[in-house]
Amino acid sequence: MILAMTGKLFISASYQIIYVYVTELFPTEVRTTGMGSAIVASRIGSVLAPFVTDFLGPVLPWAPSAIFGASSLVAGAATLVLRETLGAPLPDSIADLETIDKRHRQRDAGIPGELLELAP
Repeated sequence: MILAMTGKLFISASYQIIYVYVTELFPTEVRTTGMGSAIVASRIGSVLAPFVTDFLGPVLPWAPSAIFGASSLVAGAATLVLRETLGAPLPDSIADLETIDKRHRQRDAGIPGELLELAP
């Protein structure tokens, strides 16, 4: 019971994190569209969860827990590739986002900072 309640606590927290992170991730021009897409994706899981437990649970009692646990692990691993937004300027346009993305790719590729300053 304690494990189930702890899981529900973290699921509720993840819904709140979506609102904070998406506003920092998307540029101002498409922020509402990005927020709407993130909310729709989260609600699809909420709609499918009862079907998994009601239809799959009686047949394979371990399957709902395995599916929910695996999807949580995949989602957690997927967040490792997202860029850090702490202290970073928020992009105002898609062009700003492309510039930020280009600089991150060059930095990850090991291009020295002096060459980044010369890049257009």
